[in-house]
Amino acid sequence: MIEQDSKEKILVCIDRALSSLGDSSRQVIYWHLNILYDLRREDIPANPVKFKQCLKSMLGHSANSLEYMIIRDLKGTFQINDDVNGLEQMIRRIIARAQLNEIRLSSPRERSS
Repeated sequence: MIEQDSKEKILVCIDRALSSLGDSSRQVIYWHLNILYDLRREDIPANPVKFKQCLKSMLGHSANSLEYMIIRDLKGTFQINDDVNGLEQMIRRIIARAQLNEIRLSSPRERSS
């Protein structure tokens, strides 16, 4: 499961990239994702492959530019310097890092119990 803070940061990065097309275009894309592809905005971090496929279906090759913008923003937001092979790998890395941090934070409490 994705930590809520990480999920929200991922969604903000996606919002910024989609907003580069204009706010009304961003809203239309989210509407299409929800109505035509049964993918709600808040479910995107858990379904990056479906999100990418939907964007490609709607936008064609322009989806590649949006994916690049999202990845670049995610790298800056989460301070990831590694090379990644697409949005799915980037989000998996973010989730793994969030889970590792969660384990680190919960370990001392578990020991003191």
